[in-house]
Amino acid sequence: MSSSFVVPSHPSIVFLSRFFEAAEYIFLGPLLHEEIANYNALADLGVYPSRNEPFGFVFIESMACGTHVIGVNSGGPRDFVTIDVGGLVPECEGNDLVKALLAIIKKVFAEDWKNTKGLVAANYVQENFSVDGQCQKLLEAMSLQNPSLIPTMTSP
Repeated sequence: MSSSFVVPSHPSIVFLSRFFEAAEYIFLGPLLHEEIANYNALADLGVYPSRNEPFGFVFIESMACGTHVIGVNSGGPRDFVTIDVGGLVPECEGNDLVKALLAIIKKVFAEDWKNTKGLVAANYVQENFSVDGQCQKLLEAMSLQNPSLIPTMTSP
């Protein structure tokens, strides 16, 4: 029997767990920060249905581990969650939210996103949110404005 580990952060997640077959659900509750990356890497999917997510660090943490994400089309996630790295459901509540989440979750598992597109999510975070990625984007933007501002690298 397979197991699903759920760290509930929203009542809909607990409710959704009733719809999946042949799995034992273990509700972990709050985790230490050091444990989160390990669980994110093991997860097939990260589901974060908050309508009030100002930026979405939890999304980025999951994607950095090669795990696609699902959230609500509002706040920060609307700016960076694309079909390549996850999906967004409309802002809604109750049964409408559960139905929307369930539909995309079924698609994720039917298409085996973890194994077929997992590296896409990790690469997206590396290119767009890592320190190296941010510095590269800044240098590119600066060079477009004034190429003489960018120092040239010389070999030792």
